[in-house]
Amino acid sequence: RLGISQAECIRRAAEMGFDGVEIVGLDCPEEKQAEYAAALAAAAKACGIDIVCFTVSADLLRAGETERIKRQVDLAAALGAPRMRHDAAWAAPEGKSFEETLPFLARQCAAIAAYAQAKGVKTMVENHGFFMQDSGRMVALVQAAAHPNFGLLCDMGNFMCADEQSAEAVRAVAPYAVYVHAKDFLFQAAGNAEERQGWLKTRGGNFLQGTVIGNGAVQVKRCLDILKRHGYDGFVSLEFEGPEEPTEAIRTGLERLKSYF
Repeated sequence: RLGISQAECIRRAAEMGFDGVEIVGLDCPEEKQAEYAAALAAAAKACGIDIVCFTVSADLLRAGETERIKRQVDLAAALGAPRMRHDAAWAAPEGKSFEETLPFLARQCAAIAAYAQAKGVKTMVENHGFFMQDSGRMVALVQAAAHPNFGLLCDMGNFMCADEQSAEAVRAVAPYAVYVHAKDFLFQAAGNAEERQGWLKTRGGNFLQGTVIGNGAVQVKRCLDILKRHGYDGFVSLEFEGPEEPTEAIRTGLERLKSYF
């Protein structure tokens, strides 16, 4: 929504006082990705800021997807990102349950993790998209993959999309968290959908709208405390999805997030 380049975003993040940035996809033609990744890495270094994660979309149930994601790992390495987040899947194949789909997804995640380990990149799946959004499925996937280079990206807000209480869900996945997103949502119980236009409908029919950290229903500080008690000492990425003006919303969210630490 800011309408700026990724390099400019890195510069502004450094000016705001962030220690790192997460790159979501590469804003360039595919044939120029390697060169572009190197340029972003140089831009971050010039600003004195780390690229802490590279995030890509994926559906490992599609033919050839695992090999495509391995090529994305190469780009994460070119960025200097020590972590890469990829999706697992968006839905089970027709006629299949999550439990029936899990072994295949776990094998693909483990294969990507093994490839990435040689590149110095840790891979992970986020509680993102209704199919993989609740804590039980996240834990089941990481346990089934059983690879030391594979973990979970714990997005403390996204659990609400599956109608889970954020702090309790974070408690369940905390032992497997290798990276964290902090975000906040306004919440409204199921009711008249016409009154909630522009809001996200949860799996159970409730409604969410992104907002500035500290303004919503996500227990952000409690989630951070739980993660700390489980030994998490890595980066926490601020994510903002609300209708407020982005720059000030991010600035305020950063101030509050630092105060919670």
